[in-house]
Amino acid sequence: MTLKTKKHPIFNRNGNDLHMTMKISLKEALLGFTSTVTHLDEHEVEVTRTSITKPMSTKKIKGEGMPLHGTPSEFGDLVVKFEVVMPDKLTEEQKAALLAVFPE
Repeated sequence: MTLKTKKHPIFNRNGNDLHMTMKISLKEALLGFTSTVTHLDEHEVEVTRTSITKPMSTKKIKGEGMPLHGTPSEFGDLVVKFEVVMPDKLTEEQKAALLAVFPE
């Protein structure tokens, strides 16, 4: 018997770890955020960043991956890669505010 793993729309498995990409806004990337992800078994995992998040940076959440083979009480990790979604345009007020913060 051969089993094939069906591709999941959010999670990718790498050994015992799960990997996912989370899209965040520029505001969230600069100021921090808390977001909730629904896991494979429907429990919720909170992803929090309190400092600047650089594009394509990652955060590892221990114990939120797949069960370890032979030790189902232990789990791999969830690795979240952050994709920063840039705004399509800025208003004149937003431009002026950014210039006031970043004068150069």
